[in-house]
Amino acid sequence: SSLKIDKSMYEKYQIPKSKKIIGFIGNYIDWLDIETIQGVSKNLKDNLVILVVGDFHKYKNLISSDLKLESIIFTGKVPHKDALKLLKIMDVCLLPYKKNPILRHLSIRKVSEYLAAGKPILISDSLKIYRNDLIEGENVVSYKTGNVRDLENKLYQIIDDDILLKNLCQNNRRLSKNYSWDIIIGNSRLDSILEIYRKNYKIQKTDFVSIIIKVLNEEEHIEMAIKSALEALNKVKGEVIIVDSKSTDRTIEIAKKFPVKIYQLSDENDKCCGIGPQIGYHFAQGNFIYILDGDMNLNKDFIVNSLTYFSSPEIAGVGGNI
Repeated sequence: SSLKIDKSMYEKYQIPKSKKIIGFIGNYIDWLDIETIQGVSKNLKDNLVILVVGDFHKYKNLISSDLKLESIIFTGKVPHKDALKLLKIMDVCLLPYKKNPILRHLSIRKVSEYLAAGKPILISDSLKIYRNDLIEGENVVSYKTGNVRDLENKLYQIIDDDILLKNLCQNNRRLSKNYSWDIIIGNSRLDSILEIYRKNYKIQKTDFVSIIIKVLNEEEHIEMAIKSALEALNKVKGEVIIVDSKSTDRTIEIAKKFPVKIYQLSDENDKCCGIGPQIGYHFAQGNFIYILDGDMNLNKDFIVNSLTYFSSPEIAGVGGNI
């Protein structure tokens, strides 16, 4: 919420400044209900626009040809910092999912991101039934999954009620504090349980960490990402592996300036979210593997601190905050 509005986002992504923005951030997955979103856009009021931020390049066939183009915008893949800036200018955030049993087992990161941004959330009831922490009318407004008319009505219910909008924003910002890393770890008692292992752990001579950086057109950030990865390996043996999904900018040119291994797709049709880590696994020599996006800056102490957890036989993986 401390992030200031960047007005350049409107021009960069051709977003009308005069319209309220109904937004979704995320790449396409099979259980995302893009059809209902498009259905709503066809009859959307003139003062509203739907903004879909994420990579849909392999699913263009799902984008209807008879859309009101002035009512829905597909940005395609955007840099991480732009995604945050676009989230900042959204008036209402969507969580539109089809009925799918996999939702029961997913940790939908977008929920936490929307809460932390203090945004009103419009959520499909297919997901709402698994989130008892999200109170109807206090944190979210839910709609019937796949029902275009109900989504329209609930959207206007939020947009046209200033008091409801304000309350949703305030409540969600407050609720987000329950999901901070410190609170989650503190409530789990994991930190205290593992403290004895961390105190006694020493980096082993056999410890070797492979940092896999997956990239696509990251010329603006790749130098930062590589430098942070190399610095994180200062106190432990390791390697940095770049897996590129056919970048068309200077990403590879910049990466070649550093002591890293570089692998690139031969066919751009193979591009997908998991292809980078999968290829990296094949070439990685480490007994520990860390996955980094090409627009991220790795904390210099993260790798060394993470290794201490593996002194416990019950720990199989360690993650951190973005």
